[in-house]
Amino acid sequence: MGKKIISFMLDCSRNAIPNKAFLKKWIDILADCGYNELQLYTEDTFQVKNEPYFGYLRGGFSVADIKEIDAYCQSKGIELVPCIEVLAHLERIFRWQDYAKIHDTGDVLLVDEERTYEFLDHIFATVSKAFSSKKINLGLDETMLLGQGRYLMKHGYEDKSSIFFRHLGKVKTLTDKYGFHPMMWSDMFFRLDNQGEYTLSEPKLTPQTVKKKPQGIDLVYWDYNIRSPKVYRDMIRSHKKFGKMPRWAGACWSFVGMLPHNDYAEEALKVAFPIMLEEGVEEFMLTWWGDDGAECSKLSNLPIVYAFAKMAQGETDFEKIKRGFAEKYAVDWEAFNQIILPNRIDNQPLDVYNPAKYMLYNDYFSGIFDSTVAVGVAEKYAEYESRLNGLSTHREYGYFFDCAAKLCAVLKEKYSLGVETRALYQAGDKEKMRALLSRYDKVLSAIQIFYQAYKRQWLTENTDCGLEVQAARIGGLMQRTKDCKERLQAWIASDVDEISQLKDEILDFGGERPNEGKGLAVVYNSYKGNFSVNY
Repeated sequence: MGKKIISFMLDCSRNAIPNKAFLKKWIDILADCGYNELQLYTEDTFQVKNEPYFGYLRGGFSVADIKEIDAYCQSKGIELVPCIEVLAHLERIFRWQDYAKIHDTGDVLLVDEERTYEFLDHIFATVSKAFSSKKINLGLDETMLLGQGRYLMKHGYEDKSSIFFRHLGKVKTLTDKYGFHPMMWSDMFFRLDNQGEYTLSEPKLTPQTVKKKPQGIDLVYWDYNIRSPKVYRDMIRSHKKFGKMPRWAGACWSFVGMLPHNDYAEEALKVAFPIMLEEGVEEFMLTWWGDDGAECSKLSNLPIVYAFAKMAQGETDFEKIKRGFAEKYAVDWEAFNQIILPNRIDNQPLDVYNPAKYMLYNDYFSGIFDSTVAVGVAEKYAEYESRLNGLSTHREYGYFFDCAAKLCAVLKEKYSLGVETRALYQAGDKEKMRALLSRYDKVLSAIQIFYQAYKRQWLTENTDCGLEVQAARIGGLMQRTKDCKERLQAWIASDVDEISQLKDEILDFGGERPNEGKGLAVVYNSYKGNFSVNY
């Protein structure tokens, strides 16, 4: 039995790159919790020699930056491991004409193209110079669109499995050239045999698929939200058919909106870890993802970061873990986890509902989430604002509690404003609408204050790169607030006969799906699809 690996993977690609001061602080936290590995997930956020458009204007790490971080990790007993993508999840590079020739479709590279492997060789050459570790995570996950675009036009139809494994063999040749010991996410091995599905009870895994995996590539079984011990056990045992115990990766649940879902992550860990420990897993990895803009504070996931390390070390008594957290950080577990409150507005079964994001951006006139609005939630946001303010002055953590409190200050005024506006418009009640206009002023003022708190949170943890995305989103919301008020004023004054968007009836967001819409919170994490149906 080798050394137990307790790893943390930090997403540095989805709009946010941690600044060096915060990253070193994070490394200190990881080392103190007992982590001995850090993976920097970098799709195109590092500089590569001979590839000037790779990560162009994305603020990526230089070789010197990585060497500095690597040395700091070593001083803390942590191995810094590159975590890249060599097939999919590369959509951002395809905005540049320089990479058109190696674009299959979507976010997928064009397999069997000479330039593709020249490009990958340049990446491996840079990574080999930057990192002292010889481990490397190749990604290779979620490549479902493989072979369906330019590859299909150039070569005709070919079974996805054949394309995938041929590419994998070529990538393995490159890792051998540079002396790397590779690992990869395991999902495609299962998706190819299970109609695109991954985590399953009694998954199919053909002998041919097992045989095709190149020797020397380790597998990482990622599973973030399964609540079934049987599925976990079946998946681990299926992975063992490849001849080696996989690494298991869980998640912070940082990637569905502006706030962490620490309660949801906690329940997943409680189910997963007893199975992992019973089955003999010795390598564990906690992932921090930043889908749709990396809006969530990294440090707000601290309880899960701490708990994951303790459980990987063999401690499964969660009450003991909570006591240990309070002793180490001088903050009660439940008190810290008030950071989740703005997304907890009803009594549905636990899930990653994120109304604090989609109701922030829900439009006043064409609010597609108006069907989810429930009575009494504005009052809840006022209560949450007060509770979060109680932690906003904390020396270490106050900045993200302050940001969450100011988000609640927006939501207590905005949450039902679109519904109220539509009702008054359709009733033709201009007097009450005139009185309602002051709410637009309150919302605008609250948004302006919230943005300053959000900017502080962002720059505490991240570089400037990516803040422009948040500035555009929140700044756009400010302008939309002004525009809607002006339009309503024009209607009240009879300067316009109608506001077409307010004539429409809002349909249930979930359509025929149960428990979506109809006065209930939902899960929706796409700003692009959130604020307007016209985007």
